[in-house]
Amino acid sequence: MSEPENPVVAESIGKTKRLNKAFLSVFGDPNRRSSDQELVLEHLRECSGKDNLMFGGSRNIEFNPYIAAHLDGARSQFLIIERRIANAMKEPDNKPKRSVKK
Repeated sequence: MSEPENPVVAESIGKTKRLNKAFLSVFGDPNRRSSDQELVLEHLRECSGKDNLMFGGSRNIEFNPYIAAHLDGARSQFLIIERRIANAMKEPDNKPKRSVKK
């Protein structure tokens, strides 16, 4: 992909790439995370309710649209983390290097 001619756009793309790489640095490659990184991401997944339906309601709990919107906002934060990591993994310079065994 060629670089944009507009310097503002180029700067914005550069910042986005750096931010994606920073997320990858903090949260790790999904295929090679440390146990600490896994622990933190699992905690964030649980706290954000990432795997729960927010607006679907439940048979046991009366549906409250305000609580659902609040929980959906928390869930979106976890999805941002996942999306940033996925975008960083698409960049050629962020792909894991293969080690050569001698």
